[in-house]
Amino acid sequence: MRSLIIITLTALLLLAATGCAQIRANIKSIVKVTVYDETGATYGYVSVKLLDENGAMKYQQNVNERGVTIFEGVTAGTYSFDVVNVNGVSIPVVSPESVTVRLGKTERVDLKVLRGTPEEQTYDY
Repeated sequence: MRSLIIITLTALLLLAATGCAQIRANIKSIVKVTVYDETGATYGYVSVKLLDENGAMKYQQNVNERGVTIFEGVTAGTYSFDVVNVNGVSIPVVSPESVTVRLGKTERVDLKVLRGTPEEQTYDY
């Protein structure tokens, strides 16, 4: 009888652990990014990519005219950034190098980039 109770409790604990893992996998986070240049002015009309720890792009969004974008449904983890202008030219990121996204949280990132030379700033809208 005692071994039946132990087996039953073990099975219940395994089921609960599996259920918790599935629930955690479905809880997503939000990352709100505001892009600034080296002068502190917001930098609009660029594309921000979130790269996983292996450098693979996981999420990409265009920022609005105020330099803001919101990534919804981001899984927990650490992401670095890649920023490109409308011509596809990479813009160097000054800081931060990365963001750690926590489960079910909203992370706010003030992303500082180097604006570049005037010829890199053409806007073909």
